[in-house]
Formats: sequence, C-alpha cells, structure tokens
Amino acid sequence: MGVLDSYVIDNFVIDGGGYKIGDIITSDNYISSIKAIRIVDFSPIYVIIDDSYIYLVPSTTSCYKYNRTSFYLVSSRTDYSFSRNYLQADASKIYTLIRGYATTKAGLQYIDKSTLSLYDIKIWTSSYINVFCYDKSDSAVTYAISYWDSSYNPYRNYVTYYYNDTWYNLLVCEDSFQINSLVIDGTSIYAYKRTGYLYKIDATTNTLVYSKSIDISQTIDNQMVIRGNYIFIKSSTELKKFDKNGNLIGSLSLNGIIIYGIKDDYIYVRDFITIYKIDTNLNIIWSKNYDYTIYDIHRYNDYYAILERRDSSYSRVTVVESQTGHPDYSIKIIQ
Repeated sequence: MGVLDSYVIDNFVIDGGGYKIGDIITSDNYISSIKAIRIVDFSPIYVIIDDSYIYLVPSTTSCYKYNRTSFYLVSSRTDYSFSRNYLQADASKIYTLIRGYATTKAGLQYIDKSTLSLYDIKIWTSSYINVFCYDKSDSAVTYAISYWDSSYNPYRNYVTYYYNDTWYNLLVCEDSFQINSLVIDGTSIYAYKRTGYLYKIDATTNTLVYSKSIDISQTIDNQMVIRGNYIFIKSSTELKKFDKNGNLIGSLSLNGIIIYGIKDDYIYVRDFITIYKIDTNLNIIWSKNYDYTIYDIHRYNDYYAILERRDSSYSRVTVVESQTGHPDYSIKIIQ
C-alpha cells in the first residue's frame, strides 16, 4: 500500500500525494494555522510527529516516514515481523509492543527513527506469555512491562522492569484476570488489574508495597496515567482520580479513552469524534468535535499531528500549529 499521487476536488489539484496548504481548506477558527494535510490509502493506528518528520504506524508490520512540511514520503518499512501495538516515542526511537497471543514471540521493541530499523529490548519466545501493556518514561525505572503466564491455573501475572541496568521480575498476583495498565513514577511502578485492584511496586527492593481494591468497572486496556501527585484511571464511562496510596479523590462521568500522544499537565480523552482536555481537578477545560472519527493525536511543541479515519480504506493526517496550546480548529477538504 502506498500514498495517493494526485487527484482533483472541485477543480483543485491536490499536489504531492494528497495535500495542499491553505487554499482548499475552510476554517471557522483562524487562531490556529494549518500547515499541511494528506490523505493516505491505508488505515494507520498511530501518528508521531517531531521536529522534522511524521511517522504513521499501522498496528501491523509497517512504518511510514514523511517530511513534516511537504508531507513527501521519505522512507518506509513493510517487512517487520509480527503485529505491534501501544506506541510511544522519544527523540530517536519509537517503542512498540508485540502482544504475543498465539505467536511464538512477545515483548518490547523499538524502531530507530533515522533508519526505521527494528531492534529488540525485551523478548520472550514462549507462546503462553501474552504481553498486555508497558510504560516508557524518563524515570529511574526506564521500562516496565506486564504479562501473564497461562500455563498455570490461575494465571500468574508478572511485572518486569528495567532499573539500574538490570531487568527485574516480580510475581504480582495469581488470577485469570490480567494486569492491563502500568505507570512509572520514579522508582515506583503502579499496576492496575481489570477486576479493580491497584498494586504498587518498589523497584529499589523488588517488592509489592500494597494491593488495594478500588471501585472501577468496565476498564479499558492501558488506561492509567500519573499527573503530579495523582493517578487517573479511565473506565469506559468514568475518569477516576486517586492519590498514590490508592484512595479515591473524585470522578468524572465521561466516555472514551485516554490519548497518550499529548503529554503535559492535563488528561486528554478521545470519544470517537470528540476530544476533551481535562485538568487534574477533573474539570473539562475544553472539548472539540472533529468531522471524522479520531484515531490518534500526537503533539510536538505547538504542532499537532491529527489522524482521522475517513472510511475503511483511507485516513487523513493533518498538521496544525496552534497558538492556543491545543488543536482547536475545524477543517474540511472541499468535497
């Protein structure tokens, strides 16, 4: 699969593979300036933007790298082994997860942003190991991964993490319900199990500090973040706020899932075509409706790459520069 070379909408020729800056785009908010837009003929799941490039990553075996200002395709790889999910990025790497299932490989890898080469960080080769989530941060604990071993009954749920140049492994619980969210805070790791249990791990001693039952139902995979002194966990219908001892502070009724591509002091939640920005007191700062279902939003300084699904075969990527600190704008390609 590739990128559309050119096409015509209402007598406008969209050059360079499906983008035109400004003149074919209508906007009801000119505080933000639209830099580029592109239609791609596949449905990527993640978008990552940095100072020079945009990366589109389907949850399959591919990665596409585009120039940020011209949107020309710079390079691509379509030969990675295994499907991957849960992407995060830093200055030089895109971190990806192989979830296992019935394959013989599961674990954490990274894509080199310069060459798009793929490298292993932590890999298992047993088919009964299934990785669910991970966290990559700049804390003392560099990586943390949760997985379960289904060769036991009940299943054994583990957290493995990288601390002081060493991988550690800890059996957290024995349960057929899996740990499905992780966050790192310095030398502490918080793990959440979908039956409503929050665990705290001390990396300095490789011990479980506490196991606490908390009132959350209908949880979604990988839906926990730390902001300041609080932990926020998203179910399908609520966003709940806890202190780091697992005590409930407050809740907000809200559908959707947390967006990880925007990292600041707020929580961003995506509900199909709507984005919410929420402060740490659970106030909705703003919400914005878009004209297509949102796949993903990623932020770099004041630039945003916004990935929208147009239909089952095509997606739209928009790059916008915002003077307001958030992607508050409305655009449509003239049909």
